[in-house]
Amino acid sequence: MEKLNIKKNFRILCLLLKIETKNWFQGPMNLILGFGIALYIMVCWLVFKEGDPFLLVSGISVGVIRNGMFIYTRHHNEYRDSGMVNRLNQTSIPNYIRMLASLLFNLITTLGVSIVMFLVGITFFPDQRVLAAKANWAVVFTALTLVWLTSFVMGVFIFTFFKNSVISQMISILIYSTSTYFLGLGFPIDVILNPDYEWFGYILYAWPHRYAINLAQAGFANDTASGSILIIKDLVVNQERTISVNFGFDGKIWLAYLGAFLTIAFYGSLSIIKISNEIRFHRKNQYGLLVMTEESSKYVHQIKNAKNINELTNIYKARDEELRKMAFKTNQMTRQIRDEMRLLEANKKTKHKE
Repeated sequence: MEKLNIKKNFRILCLLLKIETKNWFQGPMNLILGFGIALYIMVCWLVFKEGDPFLLVSGISVGVIRNGMFIYTRHHNEYRDSGMVNRLNQTSIPNYIRMLASLLFNLITTLGVSIVMFLVGITFFPDQRVLAAKANWAVVFTALTLVWLTSFVMGVFIFTFFKNSVISQMISILIYSTSTYFLGLGFPIDVILNPDYEWFGYILYAWPHRYAINLAQAGFANDTASGSILIIKDLVVNQERTISVNFGFDGKIWLAYLGAFLTIAFYGSLSIIKISNEIRFHRKNQYGLLVMTEESSKYVHQIKNAKNINELTNIYKARDEELRKMAFKTNQMTRQIRDEMRLLEANKKTKHKE
């Protein structure tokens, strides 16, 4: 029995991954926004500053943020707006399978984006091949993994806490764009972390991706002359230019890793708590369960009685349109029921104390 459940869940996981992949490739904007913009900015900078030790890894990091956070949020907002999330909620698919499918798909596509950007960088810019040969790849790989984890967790956090698609997209764009310009791709990191503007470096500690991206940049440059790869002094880029950067963290690499892990843990914990509370609420909400059961039974009955493919198509379209119209009302009802339940619980506690 247990083996059958494992096989069943695996088939469901593969099916969800197939659906995710199909939808991702059907939307050309996912491909363009996924890495096209970051790749374009990176290539433009490398044309003029081919020997810069931070541009390639910064471009990859921004591509990871774009795909791992922004595209995740955009993709799932489309699911929610089209009623796909509601339809999945009416199935018996375990929540962990759905989350695992999202995580795996996000990881696979982000890995693909990173590989493409890296290959472009080392293929067309010889100086980047020289830098890649000297890089501390243990730090770079772990740092880029943390960039992705931070991005995925932030995507889940935004999608979970901000139900309005426009607002959630605005927040993800804000985080992405500021990370692009202030963490090493839009503007050189040695300019951003200039000692003359030390106060700005302190502000950037609030940026979720700062810790992991700085680690990736330092690992790729791999300048240990100062005793720490996080403090670069007069690194020779070419005959006319040297770079000096203090990434902060008092030169201690473990502090940067700690900051990255704490960021992931903080936003991840908030998302898990929020999702758990929503699941717990819906389980207690017998009225909502009854409505869902009745609607599902009605839908199944219509499908069973359909005589041809045209009827099935019309049933699906009608159901999809119905779910879209009900989405706003359902959210209002959910909030109202939640508030009423809280009032009831508060009244019970008050009476109990009396």
